[in-house]
Amino acid sequence: KQFSEYFLLILSIALLAIAIATIAIKGSSAYTISISTIIVTCGLLIFIEAFRIWILRQLFKTHARQGDCISDEKWETITTEREGVPIHAHMKWESGNEAPLVLFLHGWCSDSSKSQDRAKGMSGFHILAMDLRGHGHAPEEHEFTALKCVKDAITLLDTLPRERISNIAIYGHSLGAFIALRLSSGIEEWWRTRLKCVVLESPMTNYNLILDEYLAGPIRLIKPLILRWLKRALKKIHPKEDFSEPETIMVPGWGIPEVKTLVVQAADDSRLGEAHYNLLMEHLENEHEGHVLNDLRHSGDSEHRGRTKITQQFLEKSLL
Repeated sequence: KQFSEYFLLILSIALLAIAIATIAIKGSSAYTISISTIIVTCGLLIFIEAFRIWILRQLFKTHARQGDCISDEKWETITTEREGVPIHAHMKWESGNEAPLVLFLHGWCSDSSKSQDRAKGMSGFHILAMDLRGHGHAPEEHEFTALKCVKDAITLLDTLPRERISNIAIYGHSLGAFIALRLSSGIEEWWRTRLKCVVLESPMTNYNLILDEYLAGPIRLIKPLILRWLKRALKKIHPKEDFSEPETIMVPGWGIPEVKTLVVQAADDSRLGEAHYNLLMEHLENEHEGHVLNDLRHSGDSEHRGRTKITQQFLEKSLL
């Protein structure tokens, strides 16, 4: 089905050509015009379907992988699967004893190697760096959704030896923070009572704003139609979920942390701007702290001393 839209596009053009040829050969009689109109209508409907498939593919597909992920021998490769789809992650155990666990979730077009960089300088914790679907060592994904990654993370946590984990923190960057918001909000799993805090770095908190970016320019004229297509596609992918309203894919409807929260925000966020951060801070109710760092960028600063110091202190207070 990967190239179905191109087949349909060719078919629609072929039907248009047939309609023109029919009029040219048979003349413009009432019968010929009627037949040609039917053919053109079919071609137009097929063209719209080709466009629908193409636009949805752009909204759901992941981009080409970058980097080779984690290859350090100190990190153990962990693999499992959910519904037949492999889940890939890397674990750095603090010691052979029980210790807190920090689950790292990277951002869009990134991979677990960036989580490894963010974990440098942190000590006292097991570090689990997950590759999101379509990223890093994870398999290619043509129907990417954040909710799939939420369920993958739950499955991944279920594979870990519980006796080695005392408390848990979730660290999410950008899109990873969007996933962390859901994980820390109302999910009842064995690890829920051990989840003590979340760290959200330059978080994405409103998927509607991301859609506005994708649907900018002339295509905005048919935005209501595309949103209708998107809602139907999400319903087919997640039949038990309701994403019919914009509030369901933004804070607080999508999720809001029920535990202590640290928010570290790039002052000049060239990717997401201030809107996502401001929305989150407006709705955070549990114990939280926010830090806006002037020398932190949204991307490109996977290693940053100031952020590491703030995060280490917060995790020590929350987990140890």
